[in-house]
Amino acid sequence: DGGGRRREVEGKEAEEEGVMRQRVRDLQLKALGIAYDELRMTGHVDLFRHVTQLIGGRLGERYSYSSQVEHQMAHLKSVALPLLQTLRKGVKDTSAVSLCSPSSSNTAPYSPPSLSDANPGSPLNIPPEKAIIVADALFASGDLQSARELYLGLLLSPLLKLSESMVAAIRIRIAKTALAASPKDIALAEAHLQASSIIGGVKSDPNLSAQCAAGKGLCLMARGDAVGALKSFLSASDLKGFQDTLTLKDLGTLCALLGLATLPVSEIEPFFRYLLSARIVERRTMPCTPSSSAFPSPTFSDAFALLSAFTTRNFPALFSHLRRRGPVLFLLDPDHVGPFRRRLLAQIYRKAMVSYAMPYCSIRISTMEGIFGSFVDGVFTGKAGGGGMEKA
Repeated sequence: DGGGRRREVEGKEAEEEGVMRQRVRDLQLKALGIAYDELRMTGHVDLFRHVTQLIGGRLGERYSYSSQVEHQMAHLKSVALPLLQTLRKGVKDTSAVSLCSPSSSNTAPYSPPSLSDANPGSPLNIPPEKAIIVADALFASGDLQSARELYLGLLLSPLLKLSESMVAAIRIRIAKTALAASPKDIALAEAHLQASSIIGGVKSDPNLSAQCAAGKGLCLMARGDAVGALKSFLSASDLKGFQDTLTLKDLGTLCALLGLATLPVSEIEPFFRYLLSARIVERRTMPCTPSSSAFPSPTFSDAFALLSAFTTRNFPALFSHLRRRGPVLFLLDPDHVGPFRRRLLAQIYRKAMVSYAMPYCSIRISTMEGIFGSFVDGVFTGKAGGGGMEKA
């Protein structure tokens, strides 16, 4: 009958549609496999992980991100362990090279180990740059304890000849492991950053100087001293080495937020009403960066001007400054100033902390493969290529 034929036709159409969908899925899976092979040697880590998740193991174990990383990390640790044991031979106080932080309290004072604690020994046939790259790879993988142990071993070992800038860079790295740990060891980070900042080579190196300033600022933010943190951020001699931690817009926003934190609600409300009515600042429901190119990014002089205007409550200067510079602060309704300020401060802090102290969040696959490949095989023979050292 007509109903039976209609069902038969519909069944065939559904079957053909199913076959077509399967072909499309097969093509998509094949395309994902090609994308996997292309992305595997690039730095597009997030996209690489996304592709492997879409594949979902349907193309076999080779297309598994986690299995590759586990294999690579096992290889790395097999190299790092004998390197650390060699470094330890010349260190008098082996407790200084510990998997655990020397300070278990975020408030207890801590003095970083002195280079005089090491005993003289035979030279180590490993260039410092190569040894530090191995430690950096451990850090990049998220193995903070092993990375810190190796950094401390390099710092204390008399078997390596380290320049001032290398010592400073290692101390900054140790501070980063302390800030990336959970719970954060603020005292350890502050001690190594302070020891690094007084080294002569740091003052003449814009990148190391900025890294010290950023680290100290984050330590102060972690302790709740946001004003002290801002002063530390602004103490950097050159902003170029600072951009990876806080952008100029973040810095300008931080200046504005800290200024508002000192004002009573009765003074904040008319201030907000004025800005909103004058359309100087965009009204937004979520903290985000204005995309309009009509408003230039704040500079260091802008940040100082904002800080001065807020702390002295010089409203005419503040309004004039904001008229010229446009939105450096994102505003909600005045009734919600307090929660918004706290939320945006926390957002800036988390963003800066991830950028500064958690490099393994953006690990480059190609970099890791280079470390686990020919470089590792040549670490102890001196045949492998060296890596950059000055950027902490």
